[in-house]
Amino acid sequence: MVEFFDKNNQIVEELSTEFITTDPVYRYADKVLKNDKNEIIIVEYQNSKLKSQDIKRFMVYTALAIEKQKSKVRIFILYTYHVKTQELWDYGPIIFKPEIFSLKEIEGDKVLKRLKEKIKNKKTLTRQELHELRFLPFFKSKEQPKEILKQTVKLTNELTEIEQETLETLKKGQAILARRFIEDEKEFNLIMEKIKMKTNVFRELVDEGIEEGERKGRNEGIETVAKRMKKQNYPIEEIMNLTKLTKKEIENL
Repeated sequence: MVEFFDKNNQIVEELSTEFITTDPVYRYADKVLKNDKNEIIIVEYQNSKLKSQDIKRFMVYTALAIEKQKSKVRIFILYTYHVKTQELWDYGPIIFKPEIFSLKEIEGDKVLKRLKEKIKNKKTLTRQELHELRFLPFFKSKEQPKEILKQTVKLTNELTEIEQETLETLKKGQAILARRFIEDEKEFNLIMEKIKMKTNVFRELVDEGIEEGERKGRNEGIETVAKRMKKQNYPIEEIMNLTKLTKKEIENL
């Protein structure tokens, strides 16, 4: 996804998202990559305005990544809504200036048309195109996000050349977005049936009671799933969106 905002970036490796502080506390970035210049790129997705604790967390990530990787580190913050200005935080000897972008800058309808054509012709999607497919509902479009989501679910089920792990990652993200964008329960259930096609990825979540737990408030079941997702290195934001727990509640599990 970062190549969309910086054409000079050629990602060559995806790294662990885990950062261990001296507390000891395990912290997880949304995405950690290495490009062809040997730079470390930490990607964070934001759906709300940055707070001071967010900046401090990013600074910790940066310091730990520099220590661990011995490389230059860049922070990419990708907002899911429109942002107009870049920001910097001046802490005296340290000036922290992440690279801020909005997914709304991307012309989603053009991307959707291109992906439809490629999938129709049975061509294999690149890593970048798979990221586009995942985040299409956040891109600029004439249609509502939930309608774009329905189309991405259909396209995902039409993919023929895709690794199972990648397919499951796509579908997990789509399930989270379905809960976010679709309020009507009947409509939600219909799209979930399509999301579950071609994979057993949700069996574990169903067994843990996440779907029923979310609707009926079964906190114990929700916390159990949050713990398992956290252990499997899911981004905090995804766990928050799916379980409706706060970041603090998840970090304290």
